[in-house]
Amino acid sequence: MPARKKISSKSFDKKMVSGLHDIYSESNKKSRPTVSAPSGGRSKTKFLFGLLFFFAFLAGVSWAGFFVFGSGQKFSEDKIEIKINGPEEAQSGENVTYRLVIRNRQRTPLANTSLEVRYPDNFQIASVNPTSDDKESRRWDFGAINEDEEKTIEISGALFGAPPMDLTLRTFLSYRPANFNADFQKVSNFITHLASVPVEVSITGPDAVGPGEEAIYAVSVLNKAEEPMKNLELSLKLPTNLKINSFEPAPTQGQTVWKLAELAPQASSTIKIKSIFTAGATEAAPTLSAILNLRADGQLFQQASAEKITNLTQSALSLTMAANGSVEKQSVNFGDKISFLISFENSGTVSLKNLTLRAMLDIPYDSAKSILNWTALEDKANGAVQGDQRSATVRRGIITWTKAQIPALAELKPKAKGTVEFVIPIKAKNEINLAKLAESKIIAYSEALFGAAKPGESSSLQSNNLSLVLNTDLNLSAQVILKEKKNLPPQIGKKFDSENIYTVTWVLANTLHEVTDLKLSTTLPENVDWKNVTSLSAGDIVYDPTTKQVVWQLNRLPLSVPSTTISFDVGVKFSSDDKSKSETIIEKISVEAKDKVTGEGVLLWKDAVSVGL
Repeated sequence: MPARKKISSKSFDKKMVSGLHDIYSESNKKSRPTVSAPSGGRSKTKFLFGLLFFFAFLAGVSWAGFFVFGSGQKFSEDKIEIKINGPEEAQSGENVTYRLVIRNRQRTPLANTSLEVRYPDNFQIASVNPTSDDKESRRWDFGAINEDEEKTIEISGALFGAPPMDLTLRTFLSYRPANFNADFQKVSNFITHLASVPVEVSITGPDAVGPGEEAIYAVSVLNKAEEPMKNLELSLKLPTNLKINSFEPAPTQGQTVWKLAELAPQASSTIKIKSIFTAGATEAAPTLSAILNLRADGQLFQQASAEKITNLTQSALSLTMAANGSVEKQSVNFGDKISFLISFENSGTVSLKNLTLRAMLDIPYDSAKSILNWTALEDKANGAVQGDQRSATVRRGIITWTKAQIPALAELKPKAKGTVEFVIPIKAKNEINLAKLAESKIIAYSEALFGAAKPGESSSLQSNNLSLVLNTDLNLSAQVILKEKKNLPPQIGKKFDSENIYTVTWVLANTLHEVTDLKLSTTLPENVDWKNVTSLSAGDIVYDPTTKQVVWQLNRLPLSVPSTTISFDVGVKFSSDDKSKSETIIEKISVEAKDKVTGEGVLLWKDAVSVGL
């Protein structure tokens, strides 16, 4: 094939212009297509052929121009490459690196090129190279990318999740070919499969246990990785009616969360739990759950979990404790006596020998002494009493009975039952420093030990828990001061010729709990007149002249306000002949309120106030 002669664009332009000139010039009128009105069919044919020739010529010119100027510059999206290299499989928490390579294999340069990266869920970035153009390390603006030019990005970080699961890295490449006016976008994905986690959680414990019997569990965390594990947090979800006697070690956050120290490769950490299911436990198969999380950048990522199901069996010994004839939560007052009753019964078919009974009372403590008056304890069985300081605000009182005090405990035969009763008073308010009393609830339960009087053994049974909440110490005091003496003008038929004006002050005080819906009311005697309010620190006071009733109402009395007062004037009319007489100026005062902690209503009475005339 003969070589094609190369035609320059300049030469081609000259020839094209010359050819057009020849066709349309005035000197070549014979060949010029006519545009005047045709006359006859032959002229019409010539006109049509001329137009066809003209358009065919333009098409040829366009094709030639494309051939000359566009040869070798056709655009193909397939030649714009973005490749993602990374791990196809990883462990949760493992550090990984993704390498993103962008290459322009198109002969046409790219303009306005940018890359946006959407990371997998729970991906924590450690580093990027080169630096991103935004704070979140999600966007890179490259501008122009020339023919066969590459742009590379390396992203390192850690993947977190609860395997098995797939995590996807997505990229969006936006660009514009240099000879185009349109934008293009190319999307690429890379999937990493989380097949496992480097840590393991396990729980050991009893498969079956009776209500009230001790259950010992061990929750272990094992690091299976070849590198140390940091920032692990273990949380427990406890079954209903599981009472914790001890954690070893103690929780580091709240009541059921442990922040674990760094775990070396193949090392483990164990939490030991001593507990009992109370006698009121009804769940057939209670479950203890453990969840292990990894904290990264303030977020928690679950790594592993475990469960332990313990079947509850029926205990041969039943044990209940009541206070004031009830097993329900109740409120008590300062100065009250609390009557406790422990009931036990052997419902099995085998005798229970060498039983020990214990009453456990966790009592508010005012930094010096218990609120219970142990010196006034009434116990016909004469159990042994001892104290145990549980905290700065709680002291435990323990009463223990063995076969030495109750002979029936030596051998409790099948179907045999018995009771133990004791009474203990609560001290009066004036015997306790209420300002130092941080707790206001007595927690009581009983415990039975089989074979030996040692707490914490597996041969133990615990009763239901009792909650006795102290009502607040709301108190009212009244003061009366003589303000003025007046002589009344003489009037026919009137027996009073004198009047004394008194200022009455009520002081309402409260220390232990906040109270709400307070209402103080009294009635003025017939010969006593209401004058006016002289001071009012809170609430509203209303006087009804028809009934002569005085009512002072307050929405609440918070602990931040230990007392509030009101003063008002009343006038007492009397005859000067009765100066030696004592006169009542205020009838009996009632105080109604609601204890916000106990939910119980509070009712106080203050005696009538009298003065000497």
